[in-house]
Amino acid sequence: MLQLEQFEVRERKLQFIKEYDVEKIHQAKLIVDTDISSSVSLIELAHMVGLNDFKLKKGFKEIYGTTVYNYLYELRMQEAKKRLLNSSQPYYLMI
Repeated sequence: MLQLEQFEVRERKLQFIKEYDVEKIHQAKLIVDTDISSSVSLIELAHMVGLNDFKLKKGFKEIYGTTVYNYLYELRMQEAKKRLLNSSQPYYLMI
């Protein structure tokens, strides 16, 4: 029940974001998903998709429920975990 309410709140917030901006934010997420090792700044990412950094930060948080940096951090941690679990090398040799 609580998840449904949170989803409805998020949906209401999305009504205030233009469809064009939503598409650009999805595009920014795709860029982040594609190259998690990239060190592109938030401003550079925003320019790559044609938004300003404020719209990207605010919209990303509203759509995905987390910040761009936190999302990237979580992706990197998942990748590191996967590598550690699937490797036979001692972890200190992987650094």
